[in-house]
Amino acid sequence: MPVITLFLGVPVKTAIGASIVSVIATSSAAQIGYIDRGITHTRLGMVLELATTLGAIAAASLPCS
Repeated sequence: MPVITLFLGVPVKTAIGASIVSVIATSSAAQIGYIDRGITHTRLGMVLELATTLGAIAAASLPCS
């Protein structure tokens, strides 16, 4: 992300959004292989995903200083 913001002039908020989208896409693609092998705990993953999403929304709602 620092390379994108410092050298390419992309705003920090845009770079953060692009980073999150790429992490979600990579994780989703990798999950397919793990599900096929039966080495994932899908219910736990969904609980953690919900907690992470709620935490991200709460953090995004805080005022920046």
